[in-house]
Order: sequence, then C-alpha cells, then structure tokens
Amino acid sequence: MYDSLGKYGILSAASTTNALANIDVVGDMPTTCLSEFLIAVSSTNFQDINKAGFGSTSIDLHAPGEGIYSTKPGGIYGTLNGTSMASPHVAGAISFLYSRACDSITLDYYSDMAKTSRYFKSAIMEGVDTLTSLVNKSVTGGRLNMYKSLEKLKKCKPKSSVSTINNPIEIKVAQDAFSIRFYNGSESLHVQIFDAIGKKFYDETHMGDFIIPTDKFPHQMYFMRLHDKNGNIFTHKFYPH
Repeated sequence: MYDSLGKYGILSAASTTNALANIDVVGDMPTTCLSEFLIAVSSTNFQDINKAGFGSTSIDLHAPGEGIYSTKPGGIYGTLNGTSMASPHVAGAISFLYSRACDSITLDYYSDMAKTSRYFKSAIMEGVDTLTSLVNKSVTGGRLNMYKSLEKLKKCKPKSSVSTINNPIEIKVAQDAFSIRFYNGSESLHVQIFDAIGKKFYDETHMGDFIIPTDKFPHQMYFMRLHDKNGNIFTHKFYPH
C-alpha cells in the first residue's frame, strides 16, 4: 500500500515483496523509495516470525500478515497472507493516531505538513514491540503495537468541540451534530475547510455571526482555517457527527 504523495509529506505505508529476501541487498519498489514520509512494512506470522522481505535499513517495522480476515474476490470474506495484509495494519494505525491526536499536534498540519508527518512516523516506529526474532530484520527490530504508539500521544490535552480564540479578536466556534456556529460579532471572517488530504470543502467570507451546515460532510477529520480582517490565521480541527 503506497501513496505517491508520500514524498510531499503525507505519511504512507508501503508493503515490501513477499519473497524471503534481504531487501538491503536485492532492493524493492516502492519499499526503497527515497522518502522520509514512507513507512516500509514487512510481514510476521502468529509467532512473530518474519515471513517476507527483510532488511536492517530498508524495512522500518513488521506487522501481522498471516491469517488476516479480509475481503476476497466474489463478494466474500476469508483469510489472506502476505505483506498486502501487513501494510494496511500500519496505514490504519497512522489514520487512527491522527484521529486521536490533540489539536496542539494536528492544527499545524497545513503550515508544517512535513513536521507533523515525521511526528506520527516516530510514534509508530518508537511504539513497536522489539522482538529477538526480528532483530536485524528491520530498522526497529520490532512489530507494530498501536496501543504503545497511542500512549505517546497522551500528554496532549483532549480535543474539544468548542474553540475560543482571543487574539487579536474574539472568535467562538461551537460544533453540534449538524453544524458549526460562529459567534464573531460584527467582524469579517474568511473560512476555509479542508479534509485530511487537502481537498477543499468550503471557502467563504462571512460578516458577523453565522452557521455552516456539516450534515452533508462525509464522516472524517477536517481542518478549518480562519482569516480575520487583520490578516491573522487561526486553525481548528473538527469531526462532523
């Protein structure tokens, strides 16, 4: 699983070849692509034994890839093996960490996308279970542990559905199940809303108090950028209910 935008700062997970080969020696694509925003993943079985390509410099970590329950051709479900099963575990972990991180981490996503991506990559890499069976098989020598990665985010304050910004003007943003309400007095405010990959959902300028309906927004994480009349930029993260 590989997102070609990884080179621009969007953190991505890539699965290596299924062959039991040393990737440091034989190479592999896209595992060895030169991007600090790519996490190269190999596969383990139920005993945490390496079951695919390995490499102390080319592979970042391992994830479960044997007997994974998934979709199969023909509209059925069943178990599958390989790095194509391991990589989605890491991609899903990245997405989950983004959703659980506090505003102080994710609100600068667009102002410093690279820094934010590196932060989440370090949480994934440092949260692994280091195992003797995987020593010298990857950079970390470990297997994904999403719980331990999540523990590294706990120092953040929990996200709030209400954000108040007081400098240099007071803007109050309140979210309910179907809308976002702005209590902005008589000030002019330019509002832009993006999803996690940068797609713009909203771009309007308003005067005074106003409401933006969010009932039609797909359920995912969004970033809101507010511009006041003095050129100040504020950000707010939210999740439509």
